[in-house]
Amino acid sequence: MVKKLILLGLGLTLLVGLPLAIFVLQNQTQTKSGAAASTKFTFTVPSSPVPVGQKFDVPIVVNPEGVNQVSFVKITFTYDGTKLDKGSTSPVTIDTTKYTVLEQPSVSCNDANLCQVSFTISVGSNQNAVIKSATTVATMNFAAKADTDPGSPTHLTFVSGQNQALSTAQTDQAAENVFQAGVDGLVTIGADAGSGGQDSPTPTGGTGGNTPTDTPVPTDAGGGGTGGTSGGGTTDNGITATCSSFTADTSSGAAPLDVTFTVVGNSTNDSIAKITINYGDGLVDTIASGSGVGTGDVNGQVSHSYSNNGTFTASATLTTTAGNTSNPATCQKTITVGSGTTGNLPPTGPGETLLFLGAAGAVLTVIGVAVIAGL
Repeated sequence: MVKKLILLGLGLTLLVGLPLAIFVLQNQTQTKSGAAASTKFTFTVPSSPVPVGQKFDVPIVVNPEGVNQVSFVKITFTYDGTKLDKGSTSPVTIDTTKYTVLEQPSVSCNDANLCQVSFTISVGSNQNAVIKSATTVATMNFAAKADTDPGSPTHLTFVSGQNQALSTAQTDQAAENVFQAGVDGLVTIGADAGSGGQDSPTPTGGTGGNTPTDTPVPTDAGGGGTGGTSGGGTTDNGITATCSSFTADTSSGAAPLDVTFTVVGNSTNDSIAKITINYGDGLVDTIASGSGVGTGDVNGQVSHSYSNNGTFTASATLTTTAGNTSNPATCQKTITVGSGTTGNLPPTGPGETLLFLGAAGAVLTVIGVAVIAGL
């Protein structure tokens, strides 16, 4: 009878202890694989319009923002083949002294002249080449093919679901994709759409032809903007842009601090061409597609990782197709990182209580097995 009671008690111990120990181990594994995906891909595009026929380079930058340590990159992006052409027979340049090319660069265009570029690289055995900060990994050579429409630059766009970055950081799993987002590159070809042409606002004389009635007459003031209290900015052409809301899902914490910003705004007499978010730490992102961009109302969201301690003032600015901007001072958010804490990652494992229970369950299981063996 005594043996039966002992066996029953040990059986119950095993039933409780084993699942608890397994749960704790699974919890640890799942938490370790949940490291932050913070790596962004961006283009470094010309800051001024490119004349038709001119060749120019566009560096492609991988930025882990101090969180990930990237050792493998797959990049896929598209461009408009009616506006841009390959600048050479081998348009993608990769530094093979640093990187091993796993997939050679390929460029293909469909019947609609949408062209796609794709390549894959790795640091291989060269651990000195592991990407820990903003680094140019390749350069695309283009030739300007045709003028872009006024106020509508042509886009270089990373293809959703076809970009990848693998990290060697201890907080990341070996096969974990830490790619967070790709930022469009905007290229203007031909005359600057915002230059307005000649300085002379009105024709001289009256002998020739008709003056178009739908063309606004500029003034010598040069378009100085005045920001309204509602968050709108305007120039002398009367077009306004208003940033009505700029929020963050968190505003303080230890580094690295991941923050998701949401921007809401509109233009009542034009469409919004882009949303610019200045994070206040020297980095800027531009939303140039989706999120309502191209319409009069936008609602955009973007995430950013602050890797250094400090207090940062993030701001959002809307730009219309005519080049008018909202007042960034009306859409700001203060982000406090660290506040005396170190930049180390917070503990990602289960709490001490779970660890204690798991250890106790494992001990009870071992004792139970030993007693059964003794009986």
